[in-house]
Amino acid sequence: MAKPLRLPVKRALLAWLIIIVFLWFGKYMLQRREAQIRAAAYFEEQKPLFEKAARGWVLNDYFELDVTEPGMTWEQLIGIRLKKMAQMYRANKRDDFKVEKDKCEMYRFLKLNKFNFPLILGEWDSKQGFAADFMTLIDNSTTWPLFLKCCHLTQGSSKSVLLLKNAAHARAQQAMITEWVREKWDFRADDHTRPWREDGNLLTDTLIPGLLLQGPAVTKYNPEVRESHVFELKVEVFWGRAYLATCPDTRIYDRSSFFTRQRGGQIEYFADWFSNVFNAPQVLPRSSWYYWMVRDGHLQCAWSLAESVARTIGADTMRVDVFINPDDAKGCSVNEDSLSSGMGYGPHFPYISQLWSEPHRLKWYSTFKSEKPAYEMTAKPL
Repeated sequence: MAKPLRLPVKRALLAWLIIIVFLWFGKYMLQRREAQIRAAAYFEEQKPLFEKAARGWVLNDYFELDVTEPGMTWEQLIGIRLKKMAQMYRANKRDDFKVEKDKCEMYRFLKLNKFNFPLILGEWDSKQGFAADFMTLIDNSTTWPLFLKCCHLTQGSSKSVLLLKNAAHARAQQAMITEWVREKWDFRADDHTRPWREDGNLLTDTLIPGLLLQGPAVTKYNPEVRESHVFELKVEVFWGRAYLATCPDTRIYDRSSFFTRQRGGQIEYFADWFSNVFNAPQVLPRSSWYYWMVRDGHLQCAWSLAESVARTIGADTMRVDVFINPDDAKGCSVNEDSLSSGMGYGPHFPYISQLWSEPHRLKWYSTFKSEKPAYEMTAKPL
């Protein structure tokens, strides 16, 4: 029978355990602090460029915000934006928000302005029309995968996109697809976890149900995960200039990486579950396979395309989601856009909030009143 550990031994083991936990915790706290320092340095480097952009900006008055206090958070700013949109809709039925909230209008806007985006194979404003056309389109399609999207649902929580891998997969899932369409047609978005729930729901409740069938973006084989998939950069644009992008397709860990635009480009990633919990991204080594997006010039295409979309409607800030074309550094395309981005920006949050709010608080810009809603605009304010 083993003898129980003597008290000094127990104390020594406990001391070692405390030291190990302290070192482990300290590692993540150090990484968190380093990430905060990088974010602050990047902001200071970029700030003069964005101040210049804001001072020369001609803002669509639909996006003008009443910001009186410094230091407002990202969520507070989105709340102010949606409250104003709701007020304008109540007052005069102004529905510019459809450039984000209604995917059908959004793609019409992209087509009107000749922006590059994945091919739309079909669009329906009735369940019956969809049922009559769908299988014919599936049988005639030569490109895969395809994506079935609900026009009136944009929040990720609505699960409003179906992936159809190939024709055989679509045929086998026909009963499920029919039930999914029936369910989503009557579904209405609900921002129940957001402080702007009432205003956000007022806007989305006005949308007419619809469906889109969209063709694929170009994929690239990823040796890190041993499969081919698309690469999408979600680009945040302020005052007509892109600041950073998140990429959920780097697949390094279960959280998007950050792409910044300082000289040479940089990727920050979350190496493991704990770096996610402690909000402690690290700089991805330049030897990493994922740096092909930086080295091959794909970021320049994403920055430029996202800026063009935001400039077209004269928005103060807008997230534009851009598909990279691995075969053509100048062949990127728009997937979607957002005026109320719920992405996580980690240590960059306080700085992007300042980039958005300060020009409003200090009224650096001039404004114009558009005779058209944002989703019908073609003229460039600048």
